[in-house]
Amino acid sequence: MARMTSPVCHRARPWLAEFLMLGQPLPTALVQHVAACRSCARQVKEIDEVVSTLRAAQLAPIPAPPSPAAAPTRPTRQPPRSRRRVLVAVFAALAAVFLLGGLLTGVTTDRLGHRQPTSNVRLTREGLMIPRPWGTEIPVLLSGLRPGQTYHLMTGDAIGHRVPAGSIRTAQTQSVHTRMVSAMSRESIVLLLVTDPRDQTVARMPVTPQPSGAPTR
Repeated sequence: MARMTSPVCHRARPWLAEFLMLGQPLPTALVQHVAACRSCARQVKEIDEVVSTLRAAQLAPIPAPPSPAAAPTRPTRQPPRSRRRVLVAVFAALAAVFLLGGLLTGVTTDRLGHRQPTSNVRLTREGLMIPRPWGTEIPVLLSGLRPGQTYHLMTGDAIGHRVPAGSIRTAQTQSVHTRMVSAMSRESIVLLLVTDPRDQTVARMPVTPQPSGAPTR
């Protein structure tokens, strides 16, 4: 019987595929997960092989076509350019599976396996994430908040962990400039979230992790 994928792996693998296909370093949380998970480590190896194959196809020189006098009288093998198109199509199909399907499941969810929010609340980052000795500070803009309702701010990593980043309440419908204050390290954060008093996610914003030593201004 095939081994079932754990919920943590299910949330992590679309992120693994995206970072590897874009040639970006993995966040700390993903590095730690892959080191402890044989299944995801095998997934990383398979994605690396696909990426290497595509890069080799793109770099391979295309030979000049033969002259009419030397043209063969019977069909030849598929030309390099056609093979390259096939490889690109295969790569695109794999990307669709990993990035959009999350291993062919949860097609109505985002990359972390959560349903997309359907509310008027909007979350916008207003600057780079700032590392602090205690975690990370993130300037954001919130709009569409309901007057008198308390909203909770959170940060999330690539394997589904969430850390509180403050709360906010407004007396009237207006845009609010504030700062999320999270104990999560800057290099681990891949998602910013807003939840309502019922703990329902009303806004989410994927972010690219910033490595240690990156500029803060």
